[in-house]
Amino acid sequence: MKLLLLEQNKDKKGTLLETIVKVLLEYLGYKYVTTNEIGNGGNEIDVLAERRQNNFGGSTTYPLICECKAHENPIGMNDWLKFLGKVYKEKRNNSLSSGLMIALSDANGNVKGDIRNTNYQDDARLLTGGDLIEPIKSYYRLCSYSHVAEIVKYWTSLTQTDCDIAFYENTPYWIVYFSNGSFSVLDKNGDFLKVDILNSIVTEFTAVSTYSFDKYIDIRKDRSVYYKKKAIKDISIWALMSGPLTYNQILEEIKRNTGSELHVEEYEVDMCLKELDFVKAEGNEACLKPISEINMIEFYKTVLGLGIPTKLYNKYYIDHIDEALLEEIMLLHDNIELNTEERKTVLFLMKHSPSALRMALYPNPLFAPKSKVVGGDAKALKESIKSTFIQTLANCLEVDADSDIAMLLFDRLELRDFYKQTNYHAVLKDGSQITIPVAKRLYYIPFEEEDGGVVMQASHDFVGKYDSKAGYMVGGKKKNQEEKTFFGIVKHKTGVDEEYLSIFA
Repeated sequence: MKLLLLEQNKDKKGTLLETIVKVLLEYLGYKYVTTNEIGNGGNEIDVLAERRQNNFGGSTTYPLICECKAHENPIGMNDWLKFLGKVYKEKRNNSLSSGLMIALSDANGNVKGDIRNTNYQDDARLLTGGDLIEPIKSYYRLCSYSHVAEIVKYWTSLTQTDCDIAFYENTPYWIVYFSNGSFSVLDKNGDFLKVDILNSIVTEFTAVSTYSFDKYIDIRKDRSVYYKKKAIKDISIWALMSGPLTYNQILEEIKRNTGSELHVEEYEVDMCLKELDFVKAEGNEACLKPISEINMIEFYKTVLGLGIPTKLYNKYYIDHIDEALLEEIMLLHDNIELNTEERKTVLFLMKHSPSALRMALYPNPLFAPKSKVVGGDAKALKESIKSTFIQTLANCLEVDADSDIAMLLFDRLELRDFYKQTNYHAVLKDGSQITIPVAKRLYYIPFEEEDGGVVMQASHDFVGKYDSKAGYMVGGKKKNQEEKTFFGIVKHKTGVDEEYLSIFA
């Protein structure tokens, strides 16, 4: 991290460095700090200050003279020797005087060698622009480097390589660099700048650096690019599950799903599809690769990572949650063993609950049997872990069945009733027992066309309505509601079952 002074005029650049040094010395407790003073023998002193140390019955004053060099290149022996001459002239007048050389771009090897080999003690010291970074961050109250990194990571997928602190008109800013050769600018708090001041800073920065103006990027726009790419991948994947498509057909599908809100070019579709390992894109056509060439665990991770659209539960999605995928998942969880009935249950849960499938796709230490068990029954431990695995997936189905994707379960997988009953048994020291029943039931109730042709969900905890744009129901908890409250209009029915109509008859 370097200190940059965004000033093209050399004199003004030197004055800016002197001003920064002056305020930092005052911040560090120095008194009577002045700039451009004339010292003994007519020497010009960039910054002059005093440090006082209280003693019994009085105080001692230690004068400090500062030479500020804002050169683009490291200082050489000529500058260093001139500085030493000023210091020792002042020391002849006051032996307590000392000198501080502030070289923005450091010093060359000859100067550093002289400092190493000569015992200047505290008479003469060298500081570089980098040595001023921490005092500047403290005095000007800049946000931390980690905070800048978090801001950048939130707005862009670009890799940050470094950042510098740049002063423009006595105010510090962050210059952030990226691996693709671009840069961005943030204020001292990590916030974005107004256009007028931003343009001025970028203009000055490009004038004193090797960067050109067109290398500046607004990372907020890059965030919109991220969401655009996500939407293209999302819609393309669901469309390709139905079969091969040309790029024009994919563009039509994107337009049909987004209207005029998203303008996409063919080259953008091509770039996005080629980032997906399971898609074959050649010429202007694309398709999903053969199953034998697809890592289905990574495929479903990608699909569910894009979100859960209303297109969920198409034939491709359902058909490939199969025994082959289950074998991979069992291997992922340290070869968890399932019998025939348990395999059937797990497949049902993963097909009917996106949350259950997502849970199963990632390793979880809770489902990992240990190779060695101390002081216990290994077989019993494996059975317990297996039970926890299945129960966790069942809990995921319960959450989905009572969430905003519940009507996908009704409409695509024909779920009509979800009933959970659990008994807790407590045994006391005296042998007495108590059983605590816990039950929960969700109903999906279709109505006749003359009644609106809708489906209602009854739940103890939620109330809401169908969102026609989103394609599923939305809602939330309601205070002091009745025990059985309709969830609201959630989906037009695809056929009436008289048995379910009678539930609330």
